Amino acid sequence: MKTKFLVGQEVTWTPAPSVRPQRCTVVRVMPVESAMRIYRIKGAAESYERSVPEDTLSVFRRTERDRVFTD
Repeated sequence: MKTKFLVGQEVTWTPAPSVRPQRCTVVRVMPVESAMRIYRIKGAAESYERSVPEDTLSVFRRTERDRVFTD
C-alpha cells in the first residue's frame, strides 16, 4: 500500500470538523494493520507525538504570508 504522506512532510491535522486544524510534521509512517494507514505526527509546539489515521490529514498549503516570513 502506497503512503499518501512522507516522513518530514508538513501536514494539516483536523481531528474533528468542529476543531481548528493544526499544522504538524509527519514523524513516522506506521505499518499497515487495518484498512486505514496510521501516521505518527508532531506539532511544532508539542513535546510528544500522536498516532492519527490518514483520513484526518491533508497536505499543508503554505500561504503567501507563510512564504514571506519563513523563507
